Amino acid sequence: MSGIYWVDMETFAVGGTVPLPGPTFSTVKGISVDVDGSIWAVYYVDTKAFKIDPNTFATQFYDGLVAPYTYSDMTGGQINNVECNPPEG
Repeated sequence: MSGIYWVDMETFAVGGTVPLPGPTFSTVKGISVDVDGSIWAVYYVDTKAFKIDPNTFATQFYDGLVAPYTYSDMTGGQINNVECNPPEG
């Protein structure tokens, strides 16, 4: 079983592993946080995306993806953190 680690935001101490189902050789290639605070992970070569509850570490998976998008703002959540000054003129 593969997984991801969590890190304490105040101490930067590495916590335990959140296990993800799949082959032991699977490598997570993308991590993102959505607008609801859920953590998403995708494997390097797979058709699944995993949604992880950050409070309980409960995991759901979604299958049938083709080459999941894993860089930039893969969940669309970061757009909520953008602030722009109003246009001048």
